[in-house]
Amino acid sequence: MAGRVGNKTVQLVSAYCTRSEVTGVSVTVLFILVFWGLGVYGRARIEDEFEVESWQVDVFAELNSNEQGIYTDLQIAAEEISQIYSDENNYWPNLSQLVEYGIPPFVQDISWQERGSIEWYYKTDRSENSDAVYYLGVPTDASKAGAFLMIIHRDLTSKLGSEIEPNIVWYRSECTGWPDSCSESYLISCDWKELVAYSGEDEYTRLKGDSE
Repeated sequence: MAGRVGNKTVQLVSAYCTRSEVTGVSVTVLFILVFWGLGVYGRARIEDEFEVESWQVDVFAELNSNEQGIYTDLQIAAEEISQIYSDENNYWPNLSQLVEYGIPPFVQDISWQERGSIEWYYKTDRSENSDAVYYLGVPTDASKAGAFLMIIHRDLTSKLGSEIEPNIVWYRSECTGWPDSCSESYLISCDWKELVAYSGEDEYTRLKGDSE
């Protein structure tokens, strides 16, 4: 349809939209929604497959915010400790060194106070086949956090050489000092719980990678 505006001729063109085009767009949108839904469902199924054992505690589900912060600091500290061990000719750093390096959660700062003023203890255990270090943290204020025991182990018999195993962190709501043994079976019998992190994006990525 044409018309005149002043001295100009204006041509009006009707929008062209057939039913097939509308159907195509609708199918495309539906496909995207279904694909996204399947992805979310698959992700949930992967996370649900990993159940916490009776002798384990899910960090993100069962610990309070103070304890989650301590656990996170210990994970970062384990990387630092392993690096120091390698740099210092296979020597595990003691508590004074960790404080000197400013490595949480061993530094007695404001965060340390807010999380129960944990007192840390340290010992090593070297044998023909392994070299391990233990860091035990006992809170001064047990209402804010429980006790933590981090174990970092180097397998001297590994075919890959001096390989440091992933660190293990144990947790107990009440603790007054070193357990008589730091073996897995003994810790479990004394109601220590191994901390696992089956929630959170980083843990999901790790678990997904292991399943492929």
